[in-house]
Amino acid sequence: MNPTLLLLTLPMVLIAIGVRVFLHQTITWLEAAGQLLIGVIVVGVVWGISTYSLTADTETLNGYVTGKARNEVSCSHSYRCNCYTTCSGSGKTRSCSEHCSTCYDHSYDVDWDVGSTVGGFTIARVDRQGLSEPARWSHVQTGDPVAVPHGYTNYVKGAPDSLFHVIGDFKGTLPEYPGFYDYQFSDRVIGAPRDAALWNRNLALSLRTLGAEKQVNFVIVISDQPKRFAEALRSKWLGGKKNDIIVVVGAKHYPTIDWVEVFSWSKLDIVNVSLRQDLLESRSLDPVRTIDIIARNARAHYVRRPMSDFEYLKDDVKPSAWVLVLALILGTAASAGAAYIFHRNGVNP
Repeated sequence: MNPTLLLLTLPMVLIAIGVRVFLHQTITWLEAAGQLLIGVIVVGVVWGISTYSLTADTETLNGYVTGKARNEVSCSHSYRCNCYTTCSGSGKTRSCSEHCSTCYDHSYDVDWDVGSTVGGFTIARVDRQGLSEPARWSHVQTGDPVAVPHGYTNYVKGAPDSLFHVIGDFKGTLPEYPGFYDYQFSDRVIGAPRDAALWNRNLALSLRTLGAEKQVNFVIVISDQPKRFAEALRSKWLGGKKNDIIVVVGAKHYPTIDWVEVFSWSKLDIVNVSLRQDLLESRSLDPVRTIDIIARNARAHYVRRPMSDFEYLKDDVKPSAWVLVLALILGTAASAGAAYIFHRNGVNP
């Protein structure tokens, strides 16, 4: 068990021993153990919530649309109806209560659902009941790429100082990690001076089946900065998500390639080395050829590393000082409060 967590329970242990010694006429050993357990549980809950928030992360799962459907579902717009009042008793003891049925505005609602290899989603209705077909749903086609977030425990995120250090002179200029939008999209090509939509479309298409086949995701960052920019970005992004291959390309005079750095958590480092070399040999960036090179190397060399390989970082995941103080205060208060209740209700002679 984490030594800091054990230290936080010390006041509860002292309270349990103290109340048993000084209030032995009203508190039994069982009650002392009970109040200790209550304090420890409170500390554990605060600690657990904090460590979860520190290690909770999302990776990108990639797939494609398998179909879409117009589904009639139960109406979700209810209201009280057919109300009546019943009374009983008389005088001061007379009481009345109202009884109502539940009615609905429609006999059914309509959901506009989309299915994919990485989970389904429902397009927002354009009218209250959902009778009108949303243009967004009409636009969806079978085979379209889909990117969705997937939660996982990231021990690297919880203990960043164990593996990464300061960002240096690029602080404030590094891009944020790509997010998600419009149900199924994520723009994972950052910094393309032109053809950004084509870059992102081709990247998404390349991952429709390869994403599931190799459990992999691609992010491409194009920069006009010197090579040390890549290491700063790696520190900011904490090495990327567990299934990422992140390609950082220096192209001061786009599309000419000046330098390339690749980082991932792949179990085989050869994917980083081979991909870097192939991109340097290609000499220039192209939204078709460059992504083909990345996909080819991922298919040949990428092996996803399970996050269990980083469980050794568990003890380095430490809540902030204010969380520790909060856990100590709440745990001690809960333990002392339980002791007071047991004392007030004590029956031990």
